Amino acid sequence: TEIVLENGSLSLMGNAVGTFTGFGTIIKGSVVMTENPNKYTTNLEFTADIDIAVFGQSQNQQLPVDPTSSSGTWTEDNGKITLTDDNGNQLAIVSSNENRIVFRGNFDQSISFGQQFALDANSDVEFTIEK
Repeated sequence: TEIVLENGSLSLMGNAVGTFTGFGTIIKGSVVMTENPNKYTTNLEFTADIDIAVFGQSQNQQLPVDPTSSSGTWTEDNGKITLTDDNGNQLAIVSSNENRIVFRGNFDQSISFGQQFALDANSDVEFTIEK
């Protein structure tokens, strides 16, 4: 239901060239959690509405983000959920209850600027999912 992009950095051929912050719009996706076995799968696509500062100039852009999917396992202990992806990485759960989970992750995307060049974008991202 909500995607927040923070601490964004932009690089060109490995060299830092700018920063960005933003949020997700037109969010389409699903999270399916099953029991016995305790598995989860996610499918997500959204548009990143970001404020970019590059080469001393600021601009706003709406960029479609490539559809992504992930999967892993989940556990629950005393009402707290833990998510571990298939690579063994534990996702940082900010908060959870029976209807909502907020977790942090990472955003990586290539941003094209015309036909001249593309910038690599990387940021922290906070996802909110609701039942």
